Amino acid sequence: MITYGTNPGMGMPIDGRVPDPTGVPDAAHRQALDKALRYMDLRPGEPLLGKRVDVVFLGSCTNSRISDLRQAARVLRGHHVADGVRMLVVPGSQEVKRQAEAEGLDAVFRDAGRSGARRAARCASR
Repeated sequence: MITYGTNPGMGMPIDGRVPDPTGVPDAAHRQALDKALRYMDLRPGEPLLGKRVDVVFLGSCTNSRISDLRQAARVLRGHHVADGVRMLVVPGSQEVKRQAEAEGLDAVFRDAGRSGARRAARCASR
């Protein structure tokens, strides 16, 4: 999944297309989507695949269980985020944060974001 907007609810599969606000029946949701697309500089109907990524956000509440962090660390171990990409890792709770640190997952995330002045990875507390 990838987000095209400013909140986790504005997400879709990586091969999806940006939704069109004119097709949203609820006025408040339509306005929020329109505002998000302007902020993100996206156009309705365009694909996200192939767009430049500048921030990768891993986390947030139920989307950041210890099992999620373990899986992400397995993928990242021995790799680095691309130049110009910032990675933010936010555990879903203090308990998950402590467990991730006890397992050394925070070090994997830091190492993945470390190899460049413009790269950053951090494990933030909630």
